[in-house]
Amino acid sequence: MPQVIIHLGTSIDNDGKDRLAKSIRELIPSVLGIDEKIGQVLLYESSHRATYTTRDANFVFVQVNMYTGRSLELKAKLAAAIIAEIHKYTMVACNDINLGFYELTPDNYFGGISHKYIEELRNK
Repeated sequence: MPQVIIHLGTSIDNDGKDRLAKSIRELIPSVLGIDEKIGQVLLYESSHRATYTTRDANFVFVQVNMYTGRSLELKAKLAAAIIAEIHKYTMVACNDINLGFYELTPDNYFGGISHKYIEELRNK
């Protein structure tokens, strides 16, 4: 946690996808101020997409799962950084990249290997 899930069209090559995932993975800890061992990035590609005719068919949707409690300013900073990286690697216009935050409490997240701090949060 956090997890960044990116739903892409098929216009980006595999090397670009790898670089995009690594780039976003590196910015998560720096923007959120968390340990560099925490966080994941998942890319999903789909050739079956539908949107209105004036929107780029290669639009991108990003879902960020993370714990509650971060400020609107910090979420806006993270969103801007993620959107800029996606634009850099896909050339999809920023207004065709949508991002939603899904916030969980620690007691609604299980698994993984770096959860010592989760137990600390649960005990607060």
